[in-house]
Amino acid sequence: MKIHLTIFLVFVTVTFTSCKNYRQDPDITYYVNYDSGNDKFPGTIDKPLLTISEVNERILSKPGNILFAGGQVFEGTLLLIDTQGVDSVPILIGSYGESRAVINGGNNDAVRIENSKNIRINNLDLKGSGRKDGNATNGLQLVNCAGCVVEDLRAEGFLKSGVDLYNC
Repeated sequence: MKIHLTIFLVFVTVTFTSCKNYRQDPDITYYVNYDSGNDKFPGTIDKPLLTISEVNERILSKPGNILFAGGQVFEGTLLLIDTQGVDSVPILIGSYGESRAVINGGNNDAVRIENSKNIRINNLDLKGSGRKDGNATNGLQLVNCAGCVVEDLRAEGFLKSGVDLYNC
């Protein structure tokens, strides 16, 4: 009997500790600014991050809001996988300042969110390189997501669609 209980407890422990389910800390906000940012900075409004790739790394371990400086262009794909916003306070992805930020995905998606919950995306422009120049993707792709809200989003230069929802 003890051996069965031990095996069961080991199984449960391994199962629960190996599941990746990143929950948002509502107090964390990552600011991104191409003009004054540095990827060695903490990502605060006074010391913002520089690149989308650094944001992608940080949100893996500590999900939070992501705000891009308005009037600036950021190259790359913002990627959120298995990211869980709080029901009452979703993760916000958008612009700060007086105008809109642009995420230029080039030949890839500008924003891709998979297996995530409670994310709000607004006040952004998404840009691709154009269907004739090699972009065969979507501006924003949501895959297996729940409780996500998309508002005031502009997308151009993507072959498939500006916003693609799959199993949401």
